[in-house]
Amino acid sequence: MTMKYEVASFAGGNTSGGTLPPAAERHNNNGGDVAVPVGYRFKPTDEELVKHYLMDKAFNPASPLPSYIGRDIQASRFLNLPPHRLVSLMSNGEREWFLFIHQDQDLESEAIWTTGCEVRRMVGNGVGFWRSFQASEKPICDSSGAPLGFKSQSTYFTAASSSSSSSSKKTHWKLHEYRLHSPRNIRGQEWVLARLIRGTDYNRNM
Repeated sequence: MTMKYEVASFAGGNTSGGTLPPAAERHNNNGGDVAVPVGYRFKPTDEELVKHYLMDKAFNPASPLPSYIGRDIQASRFLNLPPHRLVSLMSNGEREWFLFIHQDQDLESEAIWTTGCEVRRMVGNGVGFWRSFQASEKPICDSSGAPLGFKSQSTYFTAASSSSSSSSKKTHWKLHEYRLHSPRNIRGQEWVLARLIRGTDYNRNM
């Protein structure tokens, strides 16, 4: 995977077009070290996530993962684990975690549509669900206006019920999903780049 170090990608200073500062950490990416200046954070824009990471993964699935992208995961396993369990599988991340989801099954296959175009995707055996709205998906374009992909946002609720929301509870967990405009590569595979975000009202069991 080609690494991009740009102003928008990392908080802490301008590294675009120049060399990295002397003080730097080196992260092993299962095939090569990448120097990351101490104190820098992975803060990519939506366009950068799609253009430089998701596209590369879709067309080069065997490429080593950057240290700041947690792992690959099958969609079936992703939908089987609540978010606090998902992030426990990854060693990196403080409030945000990134992972690539491989579509071994449709992420919408367990969806329940309710009034107002609401979508609920059940997690595990009904321990919770991801709630989103059909209208929440937004296009992601490059600087010339050409479509690159789409972004959708979901919120995690515990104690899901398919017939009523009376027993469900909204949590601090957010999910941003990025899909390509033309998601199928030559091998017929589809990948989604997910960003899991932990809110300030943190409960380790939710």
